[in-house]
Order: sequence, then C-alpha cells, then structure tokens
Amino acid sequence: MIRIEQTRQGLSALGMGCWGFGGDYWKKQSRDLNRKTLVAALRKGISHFDTAPAYGNGESEQILGQLLHKELLKGSPERRASISLTSKFFPTLPQNVYKGLARSLKRLMTDYLDVYYLHWPNDKCDIQGIMGELERARAEGLIRAVGVSNFTLAQMEKVNRYGRIDFCQTGYSLLWRYPEKEIIPWCMQEGVKVIAYSPLAQGLLKTRNLNKQYRDGTATRKNSPPLLFPAGDPRRQLIFFRDEEGLLDVLNAFEEVISPLFTLQHGSLNWLKGREGIKGVLAGMRNPDQVQTAGEAWINPLPEELVDMLDGISREYWRKLERINPDADNIWAHKR
Repeated sequence: MIRIEQTRQGLSALGMGCWGFGGDYWKKQSRDLNRKTLVAALRKGISHFDTAPAYGNGESEQILGQLLHKELLKGSPERRASISLTSKFFPTLPQNVYKGLARSLKRLMTDYLDVYYLHWPNDKCDIQGIMGELERARAEGLIRAVGVSNFTLAQMEKVNRYGRIDFCQTGYSLLWRYPEKEIIPWCMQEGVKVIAYSPLAQGLLKTRNLNKQYRDGTATRKNSPPLLFPAGDPRRQLIFFRDEEGLLDVLNAFEEVISPLFTLQHGSLNWLKGREGIKGVLAGMRNPDQVQTAGEAWINPLPEELVDMLDGISREYWRKLERINPDADNIWAHKR
C-alpha cells in the first residue's frame, strides 16, 4: 500500500496531483474517467490529493470534492482524517484570504484543508497581512498547515518572518534540479517539509523508445517534436525546449541506461523518492493505468547503481541548462 504518513511530522509518500481534473492546460476528460482514476488511486492506498482553484477555474476542486465525497468520505470524520487534502490561492489582499478559502472548502466539501498553499509569490502584496489571516485560519481549524508553492529562497524568508511555513511545494525532477541549490537546504534547516511536483517534467520523463525510432529510421531530428509534444501543446513553452536538441540527447541517454528492464517513469520516480529532504512527491495521474504505473514505480526500488547512473546524466544536463538559463527559477520561466 502507498500511504501518506499523516503525522505531526508531515506528509511523506506519493500523492496525486489533480490539475488534470480541471481541463484547461490539460486536455479535458470525462467525469467517469476522473472517477475511475480516483478510485484506482484510493485502492492503491494513495491518500494525498492536491488541487487549486486555478485548475479549471475551480473545476478541479469541485470534481475532486464531489468524487471523494461519493467514493470515500460520505460525511465521515474518520474517513476525512484518513486523507490529506491540499489546495492553493494567489495572494492579493488580506481580506481575500477567507473569501478564497471559503470557496475552496465549499467546492471540496470539507471543513478544513490539511495544507493551504500560497500558489505563486506576489511581491507587491501585503504578505504580513496575508500571513496574519492564514494564522487566524489555522487557529480556527480551517487549515492545518501553511505552505508556499513556486517561491524562491528570498521570498520564503520574507514570508517566514510573519508566520510559520510548514510546507514548500516545488518543481523537482531529473531534468529540473533548481531546488537543490538553496531551497531544499533551507527547508531542511528550518523544518519545512518539501513536496516535489512535476516528477516526470510534465510528461517528458516517460519512455518513448527514442533510440529505437532513430535506429530504425522512423524518426529523425527534423521530425522529432511529435516524439515529445506536438505543436500547439502548451508544454512546449517549458524551459527545457529552449534547447530541444539537448533535451532529446538527455532523454536518449536516460533511456539507454534504464531500458529494457525498467521504464523511464520508474527510474524518475525512484530517483526522486530517494532525494535528501523530500517528504512527498505529487504525480499527475489522468487514468487508472497511470495510477498503476506510478504506484508500481514507487514501491519497487531500482538497483542503486542504476539510480546513480541516472543521477550522473541528470547532473551533467542540469549544469548545461543552468548555464543557459541562469535566472530561471521555475520550469515555465514565469517572470516574478
């Protein structure tokens, strides 16, 4: 069973990212498929579910809340205590904190959130006032913990002056190692639990048999984009595509190491699971097969020497990516 360790020390295991339930960035799918995916996750023992009102303008929260209520909760406080529900908000005005929280609680059909994250930083907002409202919500039992998502070290230090940060959610994968430099060491020092998201780099770290396709002539560098994401896919705006040639090279290198015994998904999740300071990993799962793949990868360790080989390839790639993009601090290269 894949369980979230829900203790005073925090979350520690594999969680389900529910961005896909909201459609928008991801291709919209049926309510029935969402239900089957959630049921598969619950049966696997996954008990940490992460969402946000920004995912489909509240649709992800609403779908997750309704499905959990139908399939698990049914008004039972005991069952609610068996899972961890987390959501987020964009910090604007202090008086908006409770308004946004009330909407999220209503959509999720719950009385409290286990973690409430500041979704993205806003250096122009009244962070002291916002943290004051979050601490009040914590004292009232509406939230159990406060988190930040996509914050730099300097931004986290500022937030931490006005309240207590319990969790830090950050992108982290074999392709994106930015958090290792400052964020993870600071979080370990301050007792902040790090939750890694996008462990498969938005789907890039999935086996595509690139080497085989190059060898048998069915793919070339000129027609390589469809091997990754087709034109028009918003994921092609990810920072990795600033050097698509280098991206293809590193994916090929990963596959040479990992196949044919394991999938790249398996290797990516196993590598991340063992990283120092990581207390939980959020993986997007859009169908029962993806739940099964993630679950099996999580509980079946790879040989240590194989993990070390992936790590070495990753470090070399990251040094190059960081050199090309010295100021980027998130995989979308969003401006602060």
